[in-house]
Amino acid sequence: TGTVAANDSFNLSGLTDNGTGDYTRTVTSAFNATTYSTSSGGGLTSASVGTISQHVNDAPTTTAIRVQTANFAMSALADFDFIELNSFGDLA
Repeated sequence: TGTVAANDSFNLSGLTDNGTGDYTRTVTSAFNATTYSTSSGGGLTSASVGTISQHVNDAPTTTAIRVQTANFAMSALADFDFIELNSFGDLA
């Protein structure tokens, strides 16, 4: 929550906060194709709140992935306290 920041920066060139619960990560070295694999997770420190994250790249690119985080208990996008986002694939 607050200002988005990276704790690690392997192949990370930037983070964009698109609004509440909506982020874009750009990579330093492009992937070879848009079919790379991405997984994510995250949550809030409050154990009483259900959370979920999802990839929302409608038009995936080799240099960026967009992810949204939501509090499904409230059916609304929400900023998380932490997000893990990993992508795997061949580099260009």
